[in-house]
Amino acid sequence: MEFVLRERTIVIFGPLNTVTQSLLTGLTGQGADVALVHAEAQKAEKFCAQLTDQREIQTKHGRAAAIKTDTSTFLNVKDAFGRVVQSFGGIDVFIDANLTNTPTPLNFESAEINFDTMINDNLKTTLMATQAILGFLKNRKKGRIVYLMNKAAQNQAPEDAIQSACRSGLVAFTQALAKQVQEHSMTVNVLSLGMTEEFLLGHYEGLAIREALEKYKIQNPYARITEPEKITNSLIYLLSPSGAAINGQCIGVN
Repeated sequence: MEFVLRERTIVIFGPLNTVTQSLLTGLTGQGADVALVHAEAQKAEKFCAQLTDQREIQTKHGRAAAIKTDTSTFLNVKDAFGRVVQSFGGIDVFIDANLTNTPTPLNFESAEINFDTMINDNLKTTLMATQAILGFLKNRKKGRIVYLMNKAAQNQAPEDAIQSACRSGLVAFTQALAKQVQEHSMTVNVLSLGMTEEFLLGHYEGLAIREALEKYKIQNPYARITEPEKITNSLIYLLSPSGAAINGQCIGVN
């Protein structure tokens, strides 16, 4: 059976930022119903309402919803996904978009580093959400899971040391999970994202885009900015029938 986006339900697990805004816009434009689930999802309520209003003009557009939940416990996350099912009738795709755009260095001079918070935000919530979503997808005998990760987590950049420790393991995790769930006609992949403007400005606070890019290129001469629309288009391809054979892969989007 072809896996098309129209009348599918997609969960985006992560905060509202330029990437998730682009995903919400692009996926609802393809006819999917999309729910953004996060502890601060109320920040996305107006944006989601505007996307849903597009259905008055374009009847084939999907709906969008923002679902606020405490992501610190498994039961809360599972309950939030249950609310998505109640609103839209099911879940077909899970996109983990827990992207950290600010530096996470290991500060040798700091007396205290809140490792629990950093690990929770960058890894633990992702694993809990995965465990919760599998319960919804497995019984449907189909589905897609995609993890978004900043490429910086793979590049071992000093300013992203803790993010690297937490997120780079998603590649091996994805490869293992893909084998585990393939009998249920599910695919699991990673999109490794190039540097967005939001990521760049988060690392060079107070600088303009051009100044920040010049400074970043001192360490990474070939760096270039990745537009959120490119990320959305790559994801749409991965979720389309053409991407059905892609499983257990880490795909770079630059």
